[in-house]
Amino acid sequence: MAITHEFGIIQNFNKRHVYNHYTPDLYDCIPVNDHFIQELIKPLAMMKTYFHTYERPANGLAITE
Repeated sequence: MAITHEFGIIQNFNKRHVYNHYTPDLYDCIPVNDHFIQELIKPLAMMKTYFHTYERPANGLAITE
């Protein structure tokens, strides 16, 4: 079975909200095969982002192992 990751865009980012629930339908997420994500891990490492909340600025994708 192929591993996929789902990505969406939060149009109205609420700085006080904690985004830690899996809600792909809410953000019109699209599935991306893991093969493509593995190739992008290093190139996206400098992308500024937040992990689950505005209080956790970070770079790259949130990876769990």
